[in-house]
Amino acid sequence: MEKGPFSDEKIINLINAYFTPIKVKTTAREVFKTDKGEISTKDLVRSFKIRGVPATFFLKPDGTILINIPGYKPSDDFELVLKYIGEDHYKDKNFSEYLRSIKQGS
Repeated sequence: MEKGPFSDEKIINLINAYFTPIKVKTTAREVFKTDKGEISTKDLVRSFKIRGVPATFFLKPDGTILINIPGYKPSDDFELVLKYIGEDHYKDKNFSEYLRSIKQGS
């Protein structure tokens, strides 16, 4: 994760501006404290149905999954996703509509 988009300064700045990033090493034996109690890495991987890495999840404040992005995404593509979610465009249009609005300049 330290390579690719997560090493791009523009991506790092967007993540820090809009999100609270948490990195989970799926093979670790950690326990995370949440508002709902504790959860182990193993249980977290199971509950999110992570089959491979990298896997990026965007969660709502209550912990429900907003969007799951499996696999690697180039920086330019990932930047669009970060802005789509971080700027709340997901609330009034799907991602395809968002991309069309960018191309149309609105």
